[in-house]
Amino acid sequence: MATYYQDSVKQIDAADNVLRRFYKKIGKTSDGEVTVDMIEQKGGTKKDLALWMLKFLNLTVDCLKLVQSGCAEVDCLTKETKDACKDLASIQQELVSCKDKEIRALQTGVQQTLKTEMKSYSEAVRKSSGNALTVKKLRTVVKEVVEDKSRNLMIFGLPERIREKEQDLSESVKSVLDQLEPTEKPSFKACRIGRAVYKKPVRVTFGNPETVQNLLKKAKTLKDSSTVRFI
Repeated sequence: MATYYQDSVKQIDAADNVLRRFYKKIGKTSDGEVTVDMIEQKGGTKKDLALWMLKFLNLTVDCLKLVQSGCAEVDCLTKETKDACKDLASIQQELVSCKDKEIRALQTGVQQTLKTEMKSYSEAVRKSSGNALTVKKLRTVVKEVVEDKSRNLMIFGLPERIREKEQDLSESVKSVLDQLEPTEKPSFKACRIGRAVYKKPVRVTFGNPETVQNLLKKAKTLKDSSTVRFI
């Protein structure tokens, strides 16, 4: 298309140059019209007029060729546009399908997390109740469970490697944490939970709840990252 544009500019300049020379010869002003009398009186001999006619004929042929080339370019671009629209529709369908899979995986992970948390709570109650479950003991159990869970941070959408090992998962989690807090390096334990086939949620446990709160405050900055903005 760029070549066609350049050829068009050259052809327009050539035609304009020939016309200006002919107008100058017959004495045409900028606002005047070309008349038969002007051509008869100042057009020159028959040979001169024949030469001018030949120039105009060649210009006309070149313009026709240029128009035909332009039509071919338009047809090609039209076909490419149609093909691109088909490809775009296919890509959009794939994105919708992937999004549905992500949502199903997320739902499965959340459900599994809730089941795990309820199981941990029940276990804590059984261990602390003894022969009698008093209000004081129940409050103690609730406090222990809440404080324990407040040290956890859930990460959804983290890519999962094939045959992922514990060290692989730790490195992936560390790359996310580095985006949130590049200066501090808090210790943590990470594990995937749920039954999703791909991208199972990750539970990251820290030493204290303050670390979790600090990271959550900075979580919105992930959307500006080029590597982990989909997490």
